Amino acid sequence: TLTAGRTGTDVDLPLEAPVQTLQAGLAHQWPADDARGKILQLCVSTLSVAEIAARLDLPVGVARVLIGDLITSDYLRVYR
Repeated sequence: TLTAGRTGTDVDLPLEAPVQTLQAGLAHQWPADDARGKILQLCVSTLSVAEIAARLDLPVGVARVLIGDLITSDYLRVYR
């Protein structure tokens, strides 16, 4: 599964939180069908958590977990 059964993240991610891709995220090679790579491509232009979920047709909870993983891996930045 996309989240390995996880339903939460350690990162505070309100729905309206703007998220942007960092250089390290662009440098990483992701498989074409990987949701994390799609998130990184979308966030080259800053988007909110809710916008990311909607554009990728993902449940918000799933998007939050994946975005949280990418933030803790230093591939994304969240603006508060």
